[in-house]
Amino acid sequence: MVIREGKNLKGRILGLVLGLVGERVLGKAFDGTIAAVEARADATDRSQGLPGGS
Repeated sequence: MVIREGKNLKGRILGLVLGLVGERVLGKAFDGTIAAVEARADATDRSQGLPGGS
């Protein structure tokens, strides 16, 4: 992975903004993925009659 380092104020601000936005977008996507995996595991447990889930 290549990380862009700004050489001036404009570049540093751009790097900060892109980092924050990217982290927020990827964080939401990751949370959605985790929720989907947990829901699928809970459904599988229920269909097999296994105790588990909340």
